[in-house]
Amino acid sequence: MTALSLPFEPQTAPPSPPRLWRMVRETSRATYALMKARLPMQERAVYLGLAAFFYRHQVWPTSSELFEFLVALRDRHPQHPRYRYIVDINSVRPRLSMMSTHGRVVVLRGESRPCTSRRSTGRCLHVWRIPQVGDRLQGAN
Repeated sequence: MTALSLPFEPQTAPPSPPRLWRMVRETSRATYALMKARLPMQERAVYLGLAAFFYRHQVWPTSSELFEFLVALRDRHPQHPRYRYIVDINSVRPRLSMMSTHGRVVVLRGESRPCTSRRSTGRCLHVWRIPQVGDRLQGAN
């Protein structure tokens, strides 16, 4: 048996592009740390609660669902200084509205869906979410 000689040489692979997901992840971490440092304590408690809710349930909450989630965290960790700012629904709902207006969009109001909290079962409420890369921030509400 004779070896076949090929009339061409195999091409080398093109150089790999930079890994954008790493850059996005690092940018997101830096933005999150900056946002966490600049927000007042009451708004920071709601903002971090919003992130924790999404991390646990993989769905963005309505204001009532977020309030019940934060009350459960407060009951589980009564000595935590962040949760002392969560007293009633008025500790959550106005903070979400303030963080979505006045020229600094920190959270976005999304579409409405039926709420699953005990307070507002069946009512259609807006979903609140943290902006992601590529979201339109102007006129989002």
